Amino acid sequence: MAKQSYYLGLDSGGSKTEVVILGADGARRAGLVGEAIRLAARRATPANLLVARKLIDAALAQARLIRQEIAFFGFGMCGADFDDEIPTQKKSLCRGLGIDPARAALVNDGVVALWGGSAAERAAILQLGTAFTAAYRRGLGTEMPFDHLNAGIVIDVRRRILAACARVWDGRLPPSILPDLAGRHFGVADPVDLARRATRNTLDRWKVRTVIQPWREAIERGDRVARQIADDAAEVYAGDLRYLLKKIGGRDADVVMGGGLLLNGPRYFYDRIASLVRRRYPQASIHLPVHSPGTGAAIMAAFYDGREAGKLFRRVRRIGPPNAE
Repeated sequence: MAKQSYYLGLDSGGSKTEVVILGADGARRAGLVGEAIRLAARRATPANLLVARKLIDAALAQARLIRQEIAFFGFGMCGADFDDEIPTQKKSLCRGLGIDPARAALVNDGVVALWGGSAAERAAILQLGTAFTAAYRRGLGTEMPFDHLNAGIVIDVRRRILAACARVWDGRLPPSILPDLAGRHFGVADPVDLARRATRNTLDRWKVRTVIQPWREAIERGDRVARQIADDAAEVYAGDLRYLLKKIGGRDADVVMGGGLLLNGPRYFYDRIASLVRRRYPQASIHLPVHSPGTGAAIMAAFYDGREAGKLFRRVRRIGPPNAE
């Protein structure tokens, strides 16, 4: 009987790190989430290595495997940004983790999100979570991150929500229920105090991340100011996706949209972006990610080990519903 091969994927973005171990048969042997790792320029720092080693060891223990049984490692990490730095980062990461560099791939975290989002040859992904993440491909193995350094100054919806609250309060925007809902969310009754704290970045960070909740409620209740924020942001993000589809010749390509802002935000926002993309690319398939980025990193690892990525992608999908990871 042929020996089973195993693939470990690690995805680390702005808020967390996910580690997944898959068998070549698509069985999910381990999956866990821990603190974020931002890979330092030029090399992996001791702090990077400590977190990565701890999570990898925990995943191996969960899967009842040892490191030598992993056929290939896939790393998708925030901070893996420049082609001239990635080889050095990979070398120091593998050396610190005791991994043969020939059995590992290191890419930007947006790339593994695409591997988890779609198995299509031509595909693009837009993820709006803690930060903006996007990537595209013209064929399996050709994945590239897009504007991962925010050179294009991507719109920050959360900051727009807070700015709108201040503008409603001082009269630059029409009356809106958004400031009251946001004040309740932050536990700050005085709109002047809310604006001051937002300017000084002293608001609770978790509540800033989840300020999409009062925004969603305001849109659901028909608030014009809240909806205008969605319309303005949708124009920007739909423009990014149309540009990526043009790059990949994607008249009928896959478009993946995910991340907390899209998954947990107003349905109107998601639908608005999709509608604007479909105006120019009516045949594009627009959908949520099928698998998590950590699972995508493991699928990428299998691909670079010579496995048929599409087949493995579908096998993992049959084990549980989309996004069950």
